[in-house]
Amino acid sequence: MVAALATAAAACSGDAAVRIAVTPAVRGACTIPADGSSLFVTALTDDGEVRSNVSLAAPTVLADVPASTRQITLEIVAGGGGIAAAGKSAPLDLRDPPDEVRIATAPIDGFCPVNQLGRARRAPLLAALPDGALIVGGEGAGAAAEVSAERYQLATGAFVPVTTPAILRQGFVGAALTTMPDGQLVVTGGPHSAYVTFDPASAEFGLPVLFELRFFHAAVALDARRLLVAGGCGSVVAGQCSAGSALRTTTVLDLVTGEPIDGPALTLDRIGGAAYLERSEAGREVVVVAGGVDLTGALVPAERLDLATGQVTVVTGAVGVSAPLPGGTVLTALAPTGAPPAPTAAVVVPGRSAACVVRPTAARAGAVLVPLEDGAVLALGDPADQVERYQPQDGTWQRFTPAGEPRALLGRVGAVRLVDGTVLVVGGEDEGGAPSRQAHLFRPRLLGPRAATATVTPLADDTAIGLISTDPCLTPLEAGRYRILAAGAGVGAVALVGGPLLQDGALSATVRVAAGGLAVITHARADLRIETVLRVGQPALVGRRRADVVEPLCTGGVVASLGAGEPLAVGASVRDGSLEVRVEGQVVAQCALAAEPAGVWGLGAVDAGGDVAIETITARR
Repeated sequence: MVAALATAAAACSGDAAVRIAVTPAVRGACTIPADGSSLFVTALTDDGEVRSNVSLAAPTVLADVPASTRQITLEIVAGGGGIAAAGKSAPLDLRDPPDEVRIATAPIDGFCPVNQLGRARRAPLLAALPDGALIVGGEGAGAAAEVSAERYQLATGAFVPVTTPAILRQGFVGAALTTMPDGQLVVTGGPHSAYVTFDPASAEFGLPVLFELRFFHAAVALDARRLLVAGGCGSVVAGQCSAGSALRTTTVLDLVTGEPIDGPALTLDRIGGAAYLERSEAGREVVVVAGGVDLTGALVPAERLDLATGQVTVVTGAVGVSAPLPGGTVLTALAPTGAPPAPTAAVVVPGRSAACVVRPTAARAGAVLVPLEDGAVLALGDPADQVERYQPQDGTWQRFTPAGEPRALLGRVGAVRLVDGTVLVVGGEDEGGAPSRQAHLFRPRLLGPRAATATVTPLADDTAIGLISTDPCLTPLEAGRYRILAAGAGVGAVALVGGPLLQDGALSATVRVAAGGLAVITHARADLRIETVLRVGQPALVGRRRADVVEPLCTGGVVASLGAGEPLAVGASVRDGSLEVRVEGQVVAQCALAAEPAGVWGLGAVDAGGDVAIETITARR
């Protein structure tokens, strides 16, 4: 912990503010490096950011920090002027300020140890909580099932035991831990014919409710009260699915009534998969089930389930471990524990029956994939010396050597991203192969949902790091030009600016439209976005897209030109529920919007042959 931020309300004219006393911790490798000279404290507010530079020599009081501050970042400046370590608070509400906010720091792209687990665990189940994480089960000494649970406290870096109901004391082998929209966690399956909820507010498990027996299944929340469980097996021997026990059934569970409803049957056996909600329109949920193996240990491709029609289709090319990406896509890559190492990677694009196969990386099995706040995905675990980051702008991989001790990554670790953007990595194996109590935090870059601004300039640095492609097969990066292509009618691939989630905000970009039209995207979430379609000689069209259906909202003026391949300035802004889109400074569309939830913003190509090159793009509050 680098600093304790003691907060107190302060009266001032106009908007309320708070005073923050910054108290540096003692110096250490994972607090304040020896050459740390000063500290940048940045308050991320609803309207932007307020940045202060304070000394590390003594406590400092910051006055008039905006009460609209939603998060605070710290950057420790080294003697040479570089950033030695950084950290970020959990989300805040300073209208009711806490007495103290503790912020953990670590070198960017580096690991730092926290307190040890209470129990040694291989491959435990983890889920994020508002104040840390829940850790359950795993494999203990002698390959015995670990039957306990514990909670990681973000503020202190400590692990505290959690009392489990008697029914869960049979262990968690083959169970799934699912996060619901309201933050509740649900344990389904494993060696108990019941499901149990965990309440983050009370940090307690509820009473068990009878449910089917199922092991190594996939599970996903459909809405605030329902979840889907799919696949897995009906019995285990020595912690593995027994011969002939694979289940292809799916069940929708209502947590309010406890009623299970049969869903569509899978077409493939799937042991150890994961599920993702691709489309969440009321009455028309579509779920992607990805990853896992069959009973022979062979990798199986993803499947798409339409819960309304019962239709199930195989998504070819998508095998391996999986993780969600922004924009509703799913990454599949590498191989799970026990399978032969694999180098392949692919992205499941909504509605497509074939995955976009992206660039392979080094073959490996047993890695854990963790989505990061900026849209990238971290791959860590076996083997310990391979830490990689999937880059969603063009489907490539970046291998790097993190700061910190490599033993943090040995064996079958568990990992989850916390609310401050760090990744908690726990358990695994020690150097002798025994289950481990180790626990570390990995600090990615600070860019995240509350960031004030993010800029990507592919032409300047020959990369497009910071962009998120909805289809890497249609967003090539060539000679410093990041191109967005369209393969059919309407909006094709979309490139979104990773990091800031904006409700009100602005987008500005310089592009070259070589062919087709241009789409300006705002408020993009998993399966919903606002898009303004610009075609030369036609009126601008503003619509709300949910999956493959577009609801018309407004019609703007006729688009005279999109630059004919020359640099073109494009902008969009939303203020007080009003969207305005501009081309070369001229307004081409204005539209009143409902209170759209915050999302990521970006650009897309329009119509078959559409070809848009991004030279620079910025999203800001």
